[in-house]
Amino acid sequence: MIGAILCSGRRADIIPKWRIKMTEENPLVKILSDLNNKAYSRSMYFFSKDLTEALNLFLFTVDLATRVDKSVVIGSKALISGSTGEDRERHLRNIEAIEKGGGAFGKLKEFNIINSRHLLTTSVEAFDCYLSHIIRCVLLKNPQMLRSSEKISIDELYDFKSKRELSHYIADRKVSELSYSGIRGIEKYLKDVFGVDMFGNTDSKDLLIVFMELRNIHVHNRGFVNRLFLSKVKNHCGFKFEFDRRYVVYSDDLMRLMRNLIDVGLRIDRIISVKFHLDRKKGVNWKKSKPKYES
Repeated sequence: MIGAILCSGRRADIIPKWRIKMTEENPLVKILSDLNNKAYSRSMYFFSKDLTEALNLFLFTVDLATRVDKSVVIGSKALISGSTGEDRERHLRNIEAIEKGGGAFGKLKEFNIINSRHLLTTSVEAFDCYLSHIIRCVLLKNPQMLRSSEKISIDELYDFKSKRELSHYIADRKVSELSYSGIRGIEKYLKDVFGVDMFGNTDSKDLLIVFMELRNIHVHNRGFVNRLFLSKVKNHCGFKFEFDRRYVVYSDDLMRLMRNLIDVGLRIDRIISVKFHLDRKKGVNWKKSKPKYES
């Protein structure tokens, strides 16, 4: 399992002492591979795709570094038998350095914070895109939902050649507006306009807020907990946040946050897809059909 990297000033690793195996046994891999057999909307498919690609990139770099070190060890051991003096000592040092956590894998560990931040921010951004996309899909499928709440000037109206262009513009404008309202604004919109409860319980909401706000401090404050973060995260959900201390997510924490992110996404997806008659397929079937992102 992926370890920690840095929390409250303590040094740790996002890469484990023992190399991560790119198999179904890896907990993070299993979370996402399980989605292949679940039915969901096109929007959820792209969400799953983004998460999977981010994780696969990380695991690929780990696997690549591992293979490089393995090749060096095999080569050095093969050359030792025919080497003497300084050459022999160099081969022994190469093997020893890798066994002690050096080599390419050790170099990769120097980028722990960057790797952790990338997984964290990419996960949250993928969820933001998912919400925007599924809301847009519903609005375009049900343009009457736009008529009652959206206004457009006469000058703007002359820019459009068809009702379709106009509907797309208004839907895009609404989605853009919602993206700035935060998770609470989106929750209210889904409830008031779609008649959909975003969360099944308070715990899932609190955990999602933690994930979203962690992303914000990593993007805007290098991961340091500030008073704005503490004012928005009322329930720390077992995490130990300290003012003015850097918080980088542990692997167990990341998996907990990602599981909740996916669960919330699937719940919203199921309710909205059924209510507004959006197409649903298993993940493997979406992949085969290669859907376009835009409606």
